[in-house]
Amino acid sequence: QSILHYYKKQLTLLQSEHKIKKNNDNNSINNTIHIEELINNEKLQKEINDLISLIQIQAKHIKAYNHIMSFLNVTIRKCLGGLAYAINTFALKTNLYGSGIDVSVCFSLANQETWAAKLVSALSYDTCINNATAVYQNKIKEIKVQFNNLPSETIVSCYIGDIKVTMNSNNVTALGEITLCELIDRKIGKQHLFKKTLLLLSSWCTKNGLLKSGYLSHSFLRTIAMYIYNAYHEDITTPLHGFLKILHYISQFNWHQHA
Repeated sequence: QSILHYYKKQLTLLQSEHKIKKNNDNNSINNTIHIEELINNEKLQKEINDLISLIQIQAKHIKAYNHIMSFLNVTIRKCLGGLAYAINTFALKTNLYGSGIDVSVCFSLANQETWAAKLVSALSYDTCINNATAVYQNKIKEIKVQFNNLPSETIVSCYIGDIKVTMNSNNVTALGEITLCELIDRKIGKQHLFKKTLLLLSSWCTKNGLLKSGYLSHSFLRTIAMYIYNAYHEDITTPLHGFLKILHYISQFNWHQHA
């Protein structure tokens, strides 16, 4: 509660210009002291670790997500000769249960103009009923296609069971970002300290409506987390410490000048 109380006020500065003046020095010192108190609070550290264990996606839920990815891979291989790769929080196992899956559908450029139509057809009931992975027949619903200026920017979305799946094509940039985050987590180590920080940050932002409102995105959270860990990796020892470092930086960022 002390974290929420303090940082709820801090995040109201997201769109305010940061001014460095002498009369703000005392506030900065007080903020630093407050953060140190939270970091050194052993009871709070234990509660945060318990919270992470609670919100971390469980094995049975991972299995459900993996079934969906397996189904998509079989379907995409048949209709496009390609593969499906998760490119959001699920790929890093930092997602909350019930959150959607963003997928990059990778295939040859020969299918670039027609991939969406072929995929929609493959996801339809008549095709799926004959599919070897027919566990999801009758569970695919609300298939939608969003056409943009270029075929490569077309988006296909649907619900498989109660999980929303959003698919785009050959998204190499997103695959590169996810790969970089995975490599950073392995480099930092400390029992997935980086991923646990992301999980805590994502959960907090979701709880406070910052992701749904459009103020922040998961990609932004990953980028800012990478920046903070690059700058302070020697100091950060717990997910709580990383979480506070990130929120403190966001609250002090000069949005008017740089965003």
